[in-house]
Amino acid sequence: MGLRLFVHCAVPTLREAAEAVGLHPVYLQKMSRTQAGMEFMESAHAIIQQTALDTNVLIEKLSRRAIEVIATHMEDASSEGLRLKAAIDLADRGSETSKIQKHQVESFTLSSTDAREIASSLVAAATVRQAHADLKHENFDHVNVGFLDDSMPVVIPNPKLHLEP
Repeated sequence: MGLRLFVHCAVPTLREAAEAVGLHPVYLQKMSRTQAGMEFMESAHAIIQQTALDTNVLIEKLSRRAIEVIATHMEDASSEGLRLKAAIDLADRGSETSKIQKHQVESFTLSSTDAREIASSLVAAATVRQAHADLKHENFDHVNVGFLDDSMPVVIPNPKLHLEP
């Protein structure tokens, strides 16, 4: 019974499951590690998983049907208020017309060493940019040469602009 409470999430820990049924926590923990205990927990997890999947499939099917019913009311309802309400409801469900936008955010961890290296690179880039600020307004021609990678053009000043008549 203690394993059932734990597997069905009635209690968060094995210790609480043992206390709920009057068993010593160490005994219930040992029982959960026996072959029979592990098989019970695996079968219970499989049942829960299958039930959750079945529920999700049912919800998806009913949701699609509900959208069809709303769309029918939007087009065919005798009341203008009901048609408007159905249209608003459908518009709120669309990704382009919804009032609420859902975004997925991926997080990552940056170590302090990586952060220092990025900061150092940004400072070095700013230093180079400042050192060559006078070249910002020059007109340059981009020329790809055969011995370098084509994605890295060599920049040379346009000689026509520097000729004086």
